[in-house]
Amino acid sequence: MSEWTMITSRPMTAEERAEYEERYGWTLDDDEAIMYTCRLPDDRQKVLVCYNDGDVGVDTFFSDPDYGCYFEDMGEMDGIIAWKPLPEPPKEANNA
Repeated sequence: MSEWTMITSRPMTAEERAEYEERYGWTLDDDEAIMYTCRLPDDRQKVLVCYNDGDVGVDTFFSDPDYGCYFEDMGEMDGIIAWKPLPEPPKEANNA
């Protein structure tokens, strides 16, 4: 079984922020100007997520150049502290 990957981030440097704003044409608020320093799920990957209150659920991760990284049900990354891939489903038993 895979381990949880903690969601970690850091503020964007001035250079990263300027590059982002030039590329996409808008200014980021301070709370939006972050870079994730952890491994993130693949785009549209359904994963287990752990919320900051300790609850666990299933959500789909999106990485969109226009809207950034977010989980579908949360609509953002806030409130999610860790993720891990879903386990493989059980294989059907051959009942001969």
